[in-house]
Amino acid sequence: IPQCKKYRVIQKQEMLEELGIPCSVTSWTDSNEAKKQISLASLVIFYRVPGFDSVMDLIAECRRLNIKTLWDVDDLIFDEDVLKTSSTINSLEPAEREGVINGAKLYRQAMLACDEGIASTSGLAKAMKEAGLETVYVVENALDEETLAAARSIEGRLKKQEDGLIRIIYGSGTKTHNIDFLEAAPALANILKENPNVRFRIIGYLELPEYFDEVQSQIERIPFCNYTEYLTYLSECDISIAPLENFVFNDAKSNIKYLEASITKVASVCSPRAAFADVIVNGENGFLATSTDTWAESLETLIASPELRVRLGHRGREDAENRYSIAAVGPRLVQLLREAAQP
Repeated sequence: IPQCKKYRVIQKQEMLEELGIPCSVTSWTDSNEAKKQISLASLVIFYRVPGFDSVMDLIAECRRLNIKTLWDVDDLIFDEDVLKTSSTINSLEPAEREGVINGAKLYRQAMLACDEGIASTSGLAKAMKEAGLETVYVVENALDEETLAAARSIEGRLKKQEDGLIRIIYGSGTKTHNIDFLEAAPALANILKENPNVRFRIIGYLELPEYFDEVQSQIERIPFCNYTEYLTYLSECDISIAPLENFVFNDAKSNIKYLEASITKVASVCSPRAAFADVIVNGENGFLATSTDTWAESLETLIASPELRVRLGHRGREDAENRYSIAAVGPRLVQLLREAAQP
C-alpha cells in the first residue's frame, strides 16, 4: 500500500540518512538482494512481512550472522481472534475476509521469529507484547519532507473556495472504511439536510447509506489520487472527519488523517481512538466525537464559527509540526535502534 510504504518505510530511511546512518530498502520478495543487504547490515527491520518460507529464511540468515531483527507494523493484522470479530473485516467479500484472517497466522509467525518489534502506536505496541514479543518500541508516523513540501506548495494558493460553501471532507483509501464511516454518518446526513450551504467531499472509496440519497446534490466525489493532489483537495475544505469504529483493532491505528488535516490547517473532528485521543485536546486543536450527538454538536459548532475553524486549524498545524516532524521523531528512532543494536 503506497501510503503504508511512505509512512513506515521511506520515512525511516529519510530519518536515518538525514542523521548520517546508511539505510537500504529492499523488497522481501527479492531474496537474493535481501540477503546481500543483510550481509552488510548491523540491524534489519522487517516491515509488515508474512511468515512465508522465503521470509523465514531471511530471518534465519540474520540469526546466523548474529544480526538483530525487528518486526515493524502499523495495523493489528496478526491477531486472528480480533480479526474474526471485526465488523469491518466481516463486511468484506468471503474470500477476501478469509485471506485477511488466514494471513494473521503468517504475520504472527514472522513477528515472533524476530527479536523485537516496532509499532506505530502505543495501543499496537501493547498488542504485540501480549502476543509474545518482550520488547516493542513505538515510532509514530511523522511529517516527512514530501508531506511538508506538498503542504508548502499549496500554502500560497487560495485556501478555501470563494463560493460561500462549507466543505466537510473524508478520505478513504480502502473499502474497509465503510463500517468506520457509520460512526459519523447519521449526524453528517442530518447536517447536510439542515444546511444547504454545506458540501461533503469524498476522496477515494466510500459507499454511502441510503439516507444520503436526498442530499446527493451536496456530495462531491473525487477519485483516488496522488498525495499532492489529495492534500490540495483537503486544503480547499473547512472540516476534516476521521471516524473509526469503537473496536480494539482501531485503537491500534495511527492518526494520519489528523496529521494531514493539521498541516493543511483544516480543523478536525475525530473518533476518540487511542492515537487521536493522545494528541487532540477537545476544543483546542480539534474535536473528539463519541456519539451521534457529539458528532452533530462538533460539526454544528465548526460550521457556525469560521473563527474557531481557523484557530483549530492553526493550532493543529503547530502541534503537528512540534510533535511529528522528522526533527522530533528522527532522534527517537535512532535512539531506539541504538538500544536495539546492543548485544
